[in-house]
Amino acid sequence: MSTTSFGRSVGGVQTGLTALSGGGASGATEITGAVVTVTTVAADNDSLILPAGRAAGDRITVANLDAAQDIKVFPNTGGTINGAAANTGLAVGQQQVVEFVCVDGDAWLALLGAVATPA
Repeated sequence: MSTTSFGRSVGGVQTGLTALSGGGASGATEITGAVVTVTTVAADNDSLILPAGRAAGDRITVANLDAAQDIKVFPNTGGTINGAAANTGLAVGQQQVVEFVCVDGDAWLALLGAVATPA
């Protein structure tokens, strides 16, 4: 009998993160949790960086809760997101959520959605 392994969220919750002012991968705010909320974004493209060396199937959910500014999420050095060139960041609009799924080490797939607003 074979066993199917599903993705896993590894790490705790990081709430109220501040994205690196000025953006870029160098010095970007490091993601250490499995669920991350970003609440302070000074300008468009302020940034976060994904952790290095995760296992295939690991998942990280990032919610940009800022109502006015976009963020950019970068892979760790040499990494990729959605098969783009190495070290290329992914723009995440205000009030959007992305689930990053590790394919292998520093290669990630990103699934984009919107933050649901209660009525």
